[in-house]
Amino acid sequence: MDLCEFWTRATAVPALTESSLGAGRNVDDIRRWLRRSPSRVPFIWTCLLPMADESSAYPEPSDFEVMRPTYYENDDGFITAKIEISPFSVEGESRTKAGARRAAIHEARKTYHSYHPSYEVESPFPDHFVDREGTEWHRLPPFQRSTYGDYKFVDDYGDEEEAVEEDYVDIETMLLWDVRPVDVLDGEEVEA
Repeated sequence: MDLCEFWTRATAVPALTESSLGAGRNVDDIRRWLRRSPSRVPFIWTCLLPMADESSAYPEPSDFEVMRPTYYENDDGFITAKIEISPFSVEGESRTKAGARRAAIHEARKTYHSYHPSYEVESPFPDHFVDREGTEWHRLPPFQRSTYGDYKFVDDYGDEEEAVEEDYVDIETMLLWDVRPVDVLDGEEVEA
């Protein structure tokens, strides 16, 4: 009986097989690795075997969406929305109550993602749109977001070419500014 079989029997954990490891993982390589370092056996189960249930006590983001927030006006003129589902709470800040609520729900999604890594946090904004002030917004490709931010915005202040401003911002700042789409545009490629 090798170390893997012993550990499987002693802990009542499913056997280490190709199907339990998933595609691309070789059982023989892992067995050799475990024989060299027996102290790694408990570690191998936490890293290689898929999690059976990804449950937590943290509520789903949709649960926060149906709750009424408590609003607080800050000294700087911004409004904070706090949504509580005991014992959990999230807060979001913006120029308006509606924007603060949207920011709090976005925070709930990000927190849920930290408990459930497979949950994908979607942007609360379309990929390409114009806001109430006429500013054009473009979502950046994923590989550029860590460098520049989530969105690029283009502000046109007149007919002159020098009057065009282009800058980058993350979703949290857009929520803080209470950016709201008025006109969703067709998707276009964005160059950073």
